[in-house]
Amino acid sequence: VWMSWRLIQAATRYRCCHTRRTTTTTRAMSPVVDSHLHVWAGKEETASFPYEPGREPPESLAASTDHLLKTMDLCKVDKAMIVQPINHLYDHRYVSAALRSHPQRLRGMLLANPTATPEEAVLELKRLVSDEGFSGVRFNPYLWPVNEEGLGTMNDEVGRALFDACGTLSLPVGFMFFQGILHRLGGEPAPTHADDAVALMESFPDTKVIFDHFGFTNKFESPEAWRRLLQICDAFPQVYVKVSAPFRKSTPVYQS
Repeated sequence: VWMSWRLIQAATRYRCCHTRRTTTTTRAMSPVVDSHLHVWAGKEETASFPYEPGREPPESLAASTDHLLKTMDLCKVDKAMIVQPINHLYDHRYVSAALRSHPQRLRGMLLANPTATPEEAVLELKRLVSDEGFSGVRFNPYLWPVNEEGLGTMNDEVGRALFDACGTLSLPVGFMFFQGILHRLGGEPAPTHADDAVALMESFPDTKVIFDHFGFTNKFESPEAWRRLLQICDAFPQVYVKVSAPFRKSTPVYQS
């Protein structure tokens, strides 16, 4: 299965439009892989693939499958990993259609549903893998429910069931810590995102992990978070850090 492009090229994103190749031999030996992008239905496709209410994308952003493939061809990108977009939330049909139509070029990372029961969440995960061809799982902590005190953790019953299933099925888990690895759902005494990840990896060491977008850390803005990320990488050989989306955390402001 080619999520194993060394876990999507060691989870490294190659900036497609700056890539140049000189020989067909180089192209054959070193495919250019975009390891992290999103697609969602174009305006004309929303009757069949509606957006999640309240999560409609900006009209100025084109991100249909057709647009992706044309851009990949233009920029000489061979393969791409599509991460299920928040715009369609847990409705994976649009990305599934893209994977079925272009199995040689596209792979997909599904979005875990922490609002379901553990049994339902794992059953849907298995269906998306076996029937729809997804080969990775995104954990978005901000979708996790919180308790009466407003506190939340991914290391709950459903999170543990999903994380365990990912190890059994050899599916890497991509953590999307948009607020940073030291963020706490609801504040203290909730665990940090890093604490959650460590607890899950200690319980289920067979599950490989990807920290998306540098783990949303920046050693200049948050040295403590940067050190914590490096400590986790050193302690857990199953961890990969995706070198992607530099504009998210770059200092100074990233220029594309």
